[in-house]
Amino acid sequence: MHQNKLNFFIFSANSKFFYKLNKELIRLGIKAKILTFGKKIPNVPCVILTTKEELANIRNPNEKIVKILAYGKKENFDKYMTRVISTYRIGYKIDYTEFLFSIDPGTKHIGLAAFLDDYYLISHTFYNIDDLLDKAKKYFTFLQENQHYELALIFKVGMGVLETTLEVVSNIFRHFKEFDQIKIILIDESKTSKIRIYNKENKIPKHEASALILALREGIEINKENFVRIFSDIKNKRISIINYNNHFHYNPDDSSEILKELIYKLVNGDLSLIESSEKLIQMTIDKIK
Repeated sequence: MHQNKLNFFIFSANSKFFYKLNKELIRLGIKAKILTFGKKIPNVPCVILTTKEELANIRNPNEKIVKILAYGKKENFDKYMTRVISTYRIGYKIDYTEFLFSIDPGTKHIGLAAFLDDYYLISHTFYNIDDLLDKAKKYFTFLQENQHYELALIFKVGMGVLETTLEVVSNIFRHFKEFDQIKIILIDESKTSKIRIYNKENKIPKHEASALILALREGIEINKENFVRIFSDIKNKRISIINYNNHFHYNPDDSSEILKELIYKLVNGDLSLIESSEKLIQMTIDKIK
């Protein structure tokens, strides 16, 4: 994990909350230790996961380094877990600044990779556009509800099949119509599906891996006013979305090991999205020389 990694502790006698929380933490690969009642709060940078009803039992924590995420019994549990995984991946913050969703639209499956404040958050595979965008909107609105300031919202969408990408973009504007500041960037998708990201211990599903690679690339920004015209220009080859910095347009077999290592560092939080993109640009330049 990157430098904001914190120790996580569960502090709760609520069996229903504990079981549900522990199950989700295991699924997400988040390791947490159990704190028993009466035990001294560790004086280390950490996050305590508990319920609002049990807050009074947490006594004299060092507020500078001990952060508490308390779940209310009427709260949406998915919203609570969004706060938990955001804290685990990015660090404890009062306000985050930017949410980026990278989308790989396939014929049968659609990959989604989410980044918060330039660090990897989570990825999913979906069977249809509505389910994907519903999930993206939940992540965004769950965090936005706790914000003092509006989160910047960015989508990077792969251009594998023009008609599918147009459908995705149209649905983004529909699902997020109440948000004015949406940036959508069309990304060249060439060769992303030919690179497999896996090792013996871990494998990133194909479309999620493609979405991660797309997130590293530059493209063409569109908006509500110009996207129909730009799609028409692309279809009629009046403009191209291929960018020099779209990296590894030579034989993917030569680059797969390098890219795989980079993607795993990105997913593990060892590198930010910007750092990964810069490294990939330099690797491309060095390869071409």
